[in-house]
Amino acid sequence: MEKDGKIRPITKQDIDSALQLVNVMAAKGYRTLGLGVRDFVGGQPFTDAKDVETEIVFMGVLGIEDPPRKEVKRAVKLCKRAGITVRMVTGDNILTAKKLLKI
Repeated sequence: MEKDGKIRPITKQDIDSALQLVNVMAAKGYRTLGLGVRDFVGGQPFTDAKDVETEIVFMGVLGIEDPPRKEVKRAVKLCKRAGITVRMVTGDNILTAKKLLKI
């Protein structure tokens, strides 16, 4: 969706730009969320889960601050001391994890 509210097809350039923004925000420690909307005709509920994932209008990306709980750093240190390699401590972007834990 454009700033003026007009809807147009998403382009590869739009996708690349959004992904670049996600990486910039993740590298700063933000959790990133993509926002989209869909108008359900007549307010009827969808009957198939696949249907809800069609005709979504991309609105943008936002970043939220969600610092790890205070015990996470200690837990990671204990894992490393025990010989466990910690690969990911968040379900988000690896850049977010690296920034938050300064790995």
